Amino acid sequence: MNAPLTAAQQQLLEQATGQADQTALLRASRQSAVVKALQAVLPAHALLWNNEDTTAYECDGLTAYRERPLVVVLPETYSQVQAVLKTCCAMGVPVVARGAGTGLSGGAMPHKLGVTLSLAKFNKILKIDPLARTARVPELYAIIDRVMPSRTTQEWVDALIANDIMFGSVNSIDDLIADPHLRALDMFPVVEHPTEGAIRLIG
Repeated sequence: MNAPLTAAQQQLLEQATGQADQTALLRASRQSAVVKALQAVLPAHALLWNNEDTTAYECDGLTAYRERPLVVVLPETYSQVQAVLKTCCAMGVPVVARGAGTGLSGGAMPHKLGVTLSLAKFNKILKIDPLARTARVPELYAIIDRVMPSRTTQEWVDALIANDIMFGSVNSIDDLIADPHLRALDMFPVVEHPTEGAIRLIG
């Protein structure tokens, strides 16, 4: 039989219970506001927030770590993705993107007060190039085509670095030749060709 709690222990328990209740109320209030805002930009079947619906999204393949998301959205078009991101940005709500949920690095770990953006319905592939290791996906292709010209390469590089996003830039020959690091490594030696004269080599 457990010993009765002391007055100090009882007080701590009541404080902890009160804090838990307050946290739950704040979460419920935030969830209600986010759901209401997203209902304006998504069809009903693309929005999940009940516990029984969001449990499957509380982790990816790394099941040792779990967190229930506030809301799960399942957009079907790139315009819906844009609407979700704009809405969440305006409300200051974190967004975690999720693919098939099979990753083993915890990359799709939800934020407890955030939205999980499931891209599972973006499964149409127009073309696969095994040599180039690329796949042409229409929705993403349209977004990239429209957005990328809005900034210079350096502006994209700076923005990605500032947000701790891993990337690899695709450089033109002129970009490579102008790169100060590659120049310091003497990667572009000039050699004399018997008929063409001085030629700069790459590599």
